Amino acid sequence: MSQKKRFFLFCFFSSVVFLQGIFLIPALDRDESRFAAASKNMIQTKDYVDIRLEGEPRYKKPIGIYWAQSLSTTLLGESPYDEIWTYRIPSFLGIILSIILIYLRVKKIFGEEEALLSCFFLSTSLLLISEIHQAKSDGLLFLFITICNLILLSKINESHNLKKNNTKQIDFQSIIFWISLGLGVLIKGPIIIIFVFVPLILFSLIKKNIFFIKTIHSFLGYMIFFIIIVPWFVIISIKSGGIFWHESLINDLLRKVGSGQESHGFFPGYYSLFLFIFLWPASTFIINFFLNAFRNRKNFIKINEAIL
Repeated sequence: MSQKKRFFLFCFFSSVVFLQGIFLIPALDRDESRFAAASKNMIQTKDYVDIRLEGEPRYKKPIGIYWAQSLSTTLLGESPYDEIWTYRIPSFLGIILSIILIYLRVKKIFGEEEALLSCFFLSTSLLLISEIHQAKSDGLLFLFITICNLILLSKINESHNLKKNNTKQIDFQSIIFWISLGLGVLIKGPIIIIFVFVPLILFSLIKKNIFFIKTIHSFLGYMIFFIIIVPWFVIISIKSGGIFWHESLINDLLRKVGSGQESHGFFPGYYSLFLFIFLWPASTFIINFFLNAFRNRKNFIKINEAIL
């Protein structure tokens, strides 16, 4: 059997295993239940602008995840829409599609073995197994983070061709990049910007070259990005009288950063330590990787740009 067939057979069996849990496991925590209940309220009231839970505003996250859950439940569920699995489908699809895209792109850039191992380690990590079974925003957000970063990786890998003004390729990939970035913002606010632009900016500083930031430049892409995110944010600002921004930015985001609210925040490095549990077994390679990078730090920044 070819490696490509083995990969898709692996995806098939992984999907079967994950779907068993999606169908059989009850709601895992209060966040999942609240996401599902707010999406159910949206279906029943036919109000696809406001986000409410038991008649009260729920402005912790933007509208994107509720639209996705409402769509999957409307298509797959039946009234009174109480089956939790229908609300988990966006997380499931987001993560499965991410794994397939990672395989296809990593295979092209780094090789078959690296692609297979990347997807195997990702699929068996505790954090992915947890998120794929929950009706929350992170699984679907992961898809758009993946698309954005795979496009950046492709542009970095093809940088020599891009410098020769391959305009069509730059425009097409840049537009997909900005569409994905806009959808990611609609799902969970500005979090996607951190995961996409911080690595890109750091990479550009290390290489002392802003060309890689310029590769995603596209006026059409900027317009599409703002067309995606601006209308709903304007409407909800008017409809909520500005309460949305107070609840989502101050009560939800900043308090999680500044304190241990809902087990978020805590001391710097908290999540880095837990990476050894959440990303197991791939995390067994992390310490050795950083030790080698430190020992060869003078040559490390000079290695292949895609690897860096």
